[in-house]
Amino acid sequence: MRAPLRLMALLCVTRALQQPGQQIPVPGGGMCVLEESEVEELETGQWWPLVRVDALGTLPRVYFAGTRRVLLVRLRDGELRAVADACPHAGSRLSQGSFAGDCVTCPRHGWVFSLRDGACAEHPVYRLRTYPLRVEAGAVEVWVAEVW
Repeated sequence: MRAPLRLMALLCVTRALQQPGQQIPVPGGGMCVLEESEVEELETGQWWPLVRVDALGTLPRVYFAGTRRVLLVRLRDGELRAVADACPHAGSRLSQGSFAGDCVTCPRHGWVFSLRDGACAEHPVYRLRTYPLRVEAGAVEVWVAEVW
């Protein structure tokens, strides 16, 4: 398989589906089989510090983890959550949407996503990317998996 197609296949897999030998659809048609070494690469990542806890300020707010835009929010029960600042349907910036309870509404099409688990009530096939979050040494950090 040509390298760009393999890269696209690697970018398309979800963490839940990463198994060596598994066939992954490639954008534009076709299939790719992941090798064990590629799955190991996909499982690597790192904790990215976003902000110091004492500097949190008003939420929601966008921070960067590498090149990824991460939307940091506080749920009604006070729990912090980190989600992608992009609608999984059209890529609109969710930080420009409206927030109510534990949900965000996409500013482009009005779809509502749960900030707790990423679920979309209107279209269950779409799910907002959520990031594991921790507070370590006074800093809010998110786990971002690397794909290469």
